[in-house]
Amino acid sequence: MNLAALRVFFASMAVANELIAGGIAGSVGILATQPMDTIRIRLQSSAKELGLKRPFSGIIDCASTTLRHEGLRGLYKGIASPTLTVGAMNAVLFFSYEYASRGLRAQSGLSSDATLSLGQVFLAGSASGFASAFITAPTELVKCIAQTNIHNQGRVAEEWQIFRNMTQRHGWLGPHGPTRGLFATIVRDCPSFGLYFLFYEASLRKFGDDKLVTFAAGGGAGVLAWSSIYPLDVVKTRWQTAAPGQYSNFGHCARSIVAQDGWRALFRGFGATMARAWPQNGFVFCTYEMVKGLLPPYAQASVEVSDPHLDLNILGRAHLGEAAQASVTASSDHHLDLNILGRAQLGEAAALSHIDALSVRGSTPS
Repeated sequence: MNLAALRVFFASMAVANELIAGGIAGSVGILATQPMDTIRIRLQSSAKELGLKRPFSGIIDCASTTLRHEGLRGLYKGIASPTLTVGAMNAVLFFSYEYASRGLRAQSGLSSDATLSLGQVFLAGSASGFASAFITAPTELVKCIAQTNIHNQGRVAEEWQIFRNMTQRHGWLGPHGPTRGLFATIVRDCPSFGLYFLFYEASLRKFGDDKLVTFAAGGGAGVLAWSSIYPLDVVKTRWQTAAPGQYSNFGHCARSIVAQDGWRALFRGFGATMARAWPQNGFVFCTYEMVKGLLPPYAQASVEVSDPHLDLNILGRAHLGEAAQASVTASSDHHLDLNILGRAQLGEAAALSHIDALSVRGSTPS
């Protein structure tokens, strides 16, 4: 395994960690709060779009009517698309946040473990919102269409059919294809995720990072993020679920909502959103931190190369049962000393056997 391959390995495993931790955390959050999300989307939608004679009066009316006519499954409509993509979405979100953070540190001449200012945290969070929007937008499009269809059965196959129909009829980049609402999602998520990470980071710096603080900070971050952009989210929902030709552009959609239903329509479903935001984001952050702590910290691996000397440091602990810590140093004669400290419970001790083009002298302490 040469140095380039080693770099790729650690980068790949870091991404895998984000996929695993982000996927599990996101799925927990979705399963716990999907009914309230369905209520939010239906409250945001007009009665005409839902095929109803009158709009829902509130959370209880929406929940009871849905349960009466569609059963419990009705509250879980649209759950498949976010559950299937949440791993990738959260991985992109958290990974891009870390990547942006490293870039900001480098630009400011800070060390790799230096604490960012809260302004820099906001910028890194905004960058992560931009990156994740490319997954969030098409996912939410399919989800919202499924949630606003009161006549479907709420099956996974129906969500796949929604996606398949829009790509066949409108193409991937068509006005009613999977990218519909992408720009609105970017405009919504850049500032909201900036505030999201800013509040979370500021809370942990002030109150510590125990589990209760993590849950409270994550919940508070979600509430602040949603509150800051809620009217925009209402317009985005109407824009994405509208029939082709109903609105000429996003601005027309916003003006039509206010003209037909008044400015209060821009805050319909706000209570349901707040009721969902705190537990969902609290669960997401707590679960993410917990799962991430159980995985080998490949994202902490650092590789520094200088010619002709090489320093390779694998930092932290590899949680392969018991902690294992590796330190590899190279001398100018291109020979390496490899020491595996501790035991990795893959049976007993495990070690790298060789690095191509280099002779390795290794020892494993008992």
